[in-house]
Amino acid sequence: MNSLRLIRLPALVLSLAVLLLTSCGEEVIPPDPLFRLVEGSDLPALGATYGGTFLDVNADGLLDLLMADPALEATLFLNDGRLGFTKAAAGQYRPLTGSVYHGGAACDFDNDGDWDVFVTTDTDAGRWYGRNHLWVQETTGVFSDRGVDDPVLSDPIGRGQGGLWADFDDDRRPELLVFNYQSPALLADRSTGQWRAVTDRLPWPPPVKMDSSGPPPAPRIRARSGWVHTGLAADLDRDGQQDLLAIGRPGWAGLLWNSGQGELRERTSASGLKHALWPKSPREVAMGDLNGDGQPDLAFCYHTADEFTRIYTPLEIWLNESKPGAPKFVMERFVGEDDGKPALLKEVYKPEGSILADLDNDGNLDLYVVQPARVAGLAPNLLYQGHGDGTFADVTAAWGGAGPPDSAPESAWAVDFDHDGDLDLLTFNGGDPLLETSLHRGVALYENLGAVGLNLAEEGQTIPLNRGLTLHLVSRTGPPHGLGAEATLSFGEQTRTVWQHSRISGASSAILPLHFGVGREAGPYLLQIRWESGTVQEFRIPEAGCAYVISEGEAGITRLAPRAERGSQ
Repeated sequence: MNSLRLIRLPALVLSLAVLLLTSCGEEVIPPDPLFRLVEGSDLPALGATYGGTFLDVNADGLLDLLMADPALEATLFLNDGRLGFTKAAAGQYRPLTGSVYHGGAACDFDNDGDWDVFVTTDTDAGRWYGRNHLWVQETTGVFSDRGVDDPVLSDPIGRGQGGLWADFDDDRRPELLVFNYQSPALLADRSTGQWRAVTDRLPWPPPVKMDSSGPPPAPRIRARSGWVHTGLAADLDRDGQQDLLAIGRPGWAGLLWNSGQGELRERTSASGLKHALWPKSPREVAMGDLNGDGQPDLAFCYHTADEFTRIYTPLEIWLNESKPGAPKFVMERFVGEDDGKPALLKEVYKPEGSILADLDNDGNLDLYVVQPARVAGLAPNLLYQGHGDGTFADVTAAWGGAGPPDSAPESAWAVDFDHDGDLDLLTFNGGDPLLETSLHRGVALYENLGAVGLNLAEEGQTIPLNRGLTLHLVSRTGPPHGLGAEATLSFGEQTRTVWQHSRISGASSAILPLHFGVGREAGPYLLQIRWESGTVQEFRIPEAGCAYVISEGEAGITRLAPRAERGSQ
């Protein structure tokens, strides 16, 4: 098993390494950064913005952004396919906009070919219970609220903080797990045509009873119930069933193994994972294959009190060694080097979350850490380039895209917004009023310049660039968006595996297209998809640098139109 270690390389050395190899004896020109801030969109550059979810509201094949702007109101921004977003006109997509928004979860839950979205409302400034919304798209761009009057989904005592869509009972219809603040979680099922609570499938103690006719009880009363604020649903042991990794408070995290028919059983200790207890408070978890063995590994982010930060590692990696029916994980601490000796990774301080994605398209997963700025004038987030063998290099200064200075981001997303096969970055930099160095810095969108490259030439030939490809999955008979599917891409002598699941960042979740980096390997590429139904299909992907639609049960694939060329900048 590879030891996961952080290799510290000065940013300047990393930036010039490729150039020194290809231009010995010639003038060395620093390469462009990987990410560049996009200017000129309607996305707010200032304000208390904390998160959002993604859905295609106008059926143009592009993911639009539904976000909290300001923090208590839903606002829709339309994606123009050129890395530009335009704020939807007032009333254009009501009731989708203008409502209280604390957390969102977009999904075509009824599998009718268009996107719907669940939005939680928490309370009215803590004074009274709020009712959640389920905005169902009736026709393109026309929504109706099916949740506010539903006795299950409205959940007036829940203090909703987002949700997660996943098919736990293998009936090809997704259930909805609703996260609540200082209140028990809700698991809702729609297999009978109506929403019903099936929270008893979760192995948790009975919740504290609450009265929805009055204001919420005091925090100490609410906290008597175990509550969950984020999680991850995926087939962690690859037995064909979706498991649940739930993270909550006070100081609890656990692996709930799916034994079949949606029955989730406690397997935290048996899997090798540990229940997170004070002073380590789990914040989020990310998933991806870090060492190329085809198993989904985990990256946990923790908060600790200041006096414990040097003792407890704020970010842990758990490598997956599971077998079907027997989930097993082994922890590998993130360490760096200090005078040649192992040391804790000091740069990661109080991470709000992380992204595991192939940002530079070299075929290996990279790490993007979301956390507040600790020092005035410095960008808050951190970037680490993965080498695929368990080693990483700090590329924060060289790559750019680390977020605006003096901000306290709570969430970030890596999404191919323009269908060029590169993952762009979107950071929500709402600001923490308790952190003196942070300001409300709105939203920052960073273009991935991988398709632009270093502009180097040798004997008149442009150096080949790393390229990637994006896959939009469609399943009409299985769970929507191919939830639960496992995709393996073969390119050159390498294979990489990714999983379709609902990712959470901040208080919102989103089901994003799959992404593969293929380095400089030319196509065609062989793609194998194991759908949740058990059906296995193979596809021939002709080239990278673009996006495709792949539908379950269909032999062909559809290439999506690339973005229109942006104007001069």
